[in-house]
Amino acid sequence: STRDGVRYLNGEASPLIELTLPELRVSGDSFQLSATVGDESGLKDVFVFSNDSKIYYRSLSSLVKGSEGYRSSVNMKVPLEIGANMITIVVRESETLSTRKSFGIYREAVNIAANKAKPKDVSVH
Repeated sequence: STRDGVRYLNGEASPLIELTLPELRVSGDSFQLSATVGDESGLKDVFVFSNDSKIYYRSLSSLVKGSEGYRSSVNMKVPLEIGANMITIVVRESETLSTRKSFGIYREAVNIAANKAKPKDVSVH
């Protein structure tokens, strides 16, 4: 319904994103992303961005409603650039109703473990 120029959504809630945050400072070139998306009314699609690049897309329009509504999981290996990386998950119920969650993860420039394993410089006299 519309009142005073504002459109009110009756009983519609935006989709849910449940996310297990990884270690936020890493030395590896990727990390495992694990998330669950859900909604009572249905889901259109889900996508993942790493910095400004879309790295994952899946249509969810054919999901069957279960005892907890419509739910789907996202489990994927996400490549990381050296330095700061912004990861964003977006799930849409419709063109106008969506949820997004973002977090930053920092990749070290040098593998610290490999650096410690290097022999020290030896000078011969």
